[in-house]
Parts: sequence; C-alpha cells; structure tokens
Amino acid sequence: MEQRAHEVRLLEQRMLDQLDKEAQARKDFERKMTLVIEQRASQLRSEIAHQARSRVQNIEEIEQSLAVDFPKIQEQIIQTSIDRQDGDNELMKRIQEQSSQLLE
Repeated sequence: MEQRAHEVRLLEQRMLDQLDKEAQARKDFERKMTLVIEQRASQLRSEIAHQARSRVQNIEEIEQSLAVDFPKIQEQIIQTSIDRQDGDNELMKRIQEQSSQLLE
C-alpha cells in the first residue's frame, strides 16, 4: 500500500513537472512571438516613416519645380497669345488691303 502511494506521488510529481514544462514552453513561445511581433511592428513603423519622409520630399520637389516652371509656362502662354493676336491682326490687315484693291 505504501509503495502504491509512493508510485502515485511519483506519478503526480511527473505530471506536475510535465505541466510546469508545458507552461514554461508556452511562456517562452509567447515571449518569442511577442518579440517577433514587436520587431515587425517596429519595421513597419520605420518603413511608414521612411515613406512619409519620401512623400514630403517629393511634394517639396514638385512645389519647387512648379514655382520655377509655372511662371515660364504662363509667360509662354501670354507670348503665344500675343503672337496669335499679331498674326490675326496681320491677316485682317491683308484681307482689308486685298478687299480694297478688289473694290477699286
């Protein structure tokens, strides 16, 4: 009987040891997974910050380019308009001259 009780205690102790090992393994796994998740989150935050800086830099470059190019484009549009108006005036002048010559 005493031997049986001893065997039961040994069996209980093995079961408790096994449960402790499984609990420790679960805690180790959770710790590792938490570390992996934190590292990945850190990488993602870093990547997002890099992308944000890149976008801001691109926007600044576009704004600078427009600040330089837009006045040039406006000037070209104005000059083109003036050239067209001059061409139209010259054409009207020729038409009037030829009309006058035909009427004479």
